Amino acid sequence: MFSPWIGTHYGKPDSILSGTRLMILGESHYTSNDDAVGRTDPEDTTRNVEDWAIEKGYKFYTKLSHLVTGIRREDWSFDENRRFWHSVVFYNYIPTYLKKSKRPNAKIWRSGIAPLQLVLEDVRPEVVLVCGLDLWWYAMKAQPGGVALNPPGGDTGAVGTGLGVRIPHPTGSRGVGGYTYERYRPLLEQALAEARV
Repeated sequence: MFSPWIGTHYGKPDSILSGTRLMILGESHYTSNDDAVGRTDPEDTTRNVEDWAIEKGYKFYTKLSHLVTGIRREDWSFDENRRFWHSVVFYNYIPTYLKKSKRPNAKIWRSGIAPLQLVLEDVRPEVVLVCGLDLWWYAMKAQPGGVALNPPGGDTGAVGTGLGVRIPHPTGSRGVGGYTYERYRPLLEQALAEARV
């Protein structure tokens, strides 16, 4: 399994989230190396966040930081970006590399349930931002007792000790049912406010 990125200020009062414990749940790591498919490198998530989120500001990570903080791109600085990523946990659900451009099958999805439960027990988030509609279904299945709906309805639900917030993949379609900042920022802002109470 891939170890989660845990920011150095996660859950601390001096974090950009004032101590609120936020976990961002991504879907998977991809590779073009056929020999790596089905394998893992525990440190890859940490390297990815350091390189792609903090240093290079890759679109996926940038959209997440703006969504969570409410700070728009034109007002965003490198220091705020670094502070943001050091205030959160980021974890990819699928515990092994997938072949680039391939979607996980049901067996691969199921393989992520137990590792997710371990991470949730370890970091005890108050809010879990779930990035992807398919991923939401499997995050819900990972809960004790599973879910009664197939797929589960609504944009929020319990994930571990926290309130899960479902969003479509931030770099996916912007069409009907797709990701938009305007739709999902108020939902996440409300979840973060509830966690601070």
